[in-house]
This record gives sequence, C-alpha cells and structure tokens, in this order.
Amino acid sequence: MAEARKLLPGLSFDRILATGYGRGQLEEDGDAPSMTEISAHAAGARFFFPEACNVGDPGGQDSKAIAMNAAGKVIRFGR
Repeated sequence: MAEARKLLPGLSFDRILATGYGRGQLEEDGDAPSMTEISAHAAGARFFFPEACNVGDPGGQDSKAIAMNAAGKVIRFGR
C-alpha cells in the first residue's frame, strides 16, 4: 500500500481496489483486494445506473461488451 500512496502524491484515500493485469501484484504486496476489470466496469455501471443490464467500453487497446443479470453480476462479456 505504501508504494501505491507514492504514486498518488497529494491525494488521500481510505481504500484501494486493484483491477486489470497488475491486480495480483498490488493484492499481494499492498494488501489490497482485487477484482477483474470486467467486474469493476459492471459494478461502476450498476452504481451510477441501477437499471443498466449492458455495458459497452470502447477503448484504445480493445473494446468490451458486458451483459449483467438483474443483480448486477456479469453473465457474459466479449472483446
């Protein structure tokens, strides 16, 4: 966690959640919980848009389409 704080000078935070390819490293070294990037996208979409059932993420490296069930759990995704 100390290394993560060095990357964010001047910012304060209570918790860190690691996503993406490096999530395992931060989880092991920083005692931070992790989840997949796909699950994080779904959780964020559901938080801001509670009725959402699909998420589209057109990115620079790839694009993702995510389908969620009524509880917000990812049921299918494609790149």
